[in-house]
Order: sequence, then structure tokens, then C-alpha cells
Amino acid sequence: MADSLPVCISFFFIFTSIGALYQSHGVPLTETLVGSLLIYAAPLQVAAVGYLADGAVNRFS
Repeated sequence: MADSLPVCISFFFIFTSIGALYQSHGVPLTETLVGSLLIYAAPLQVAAVGYLADGAVNRFS
């Protein structure tokens, strides 16, 4: 379990920064959660933020 601690810490920082990126572009929390659940690759999540912020996908709200 101690061997996986560096990986867990790095994932925490990666996905915290992706959440901050979603928030800075004004993407609602529901779309952020759905994006995190459906998109497993972090670089694709970063690319999807631009599309969601531009309104390329119909919004839930």
C-alpha cells in the first residue's frame, strides 16, 4: 500500500487541476462530474473543457 502512495498523490494533483480548469472556464459541476466519470484519459478531459466552454454540447441546465 505504501508503494502506491506516490501514484495516488500525483493523481490527486492531476485531477484537482482538471477540476480547477473546468471551473475557470465556467463549466457547471454536473458536466464536470459527468466528464470525469465518462472520460478516463486526463489529456482528453483537458481537450473537452474547451468544447464544453464553447457550448459544443447541449447543456443540462
